Amino acid sequence: MTSATDNRKTVHRTTNGGDEEHRPAPKPQTLALKL
Repeated sequence: MTSATDNRKTVHRTTNGGDEEHRPAPKPQTLALKL
């Protein structure tokens, strides 16, 4: 029912910012801090 684009948008919003999930690793420092 929901297209892949819609589903991805939901996940993007669910994540804290979504940028990290959507992109490979724009801010390695932020990822390291989270890890």
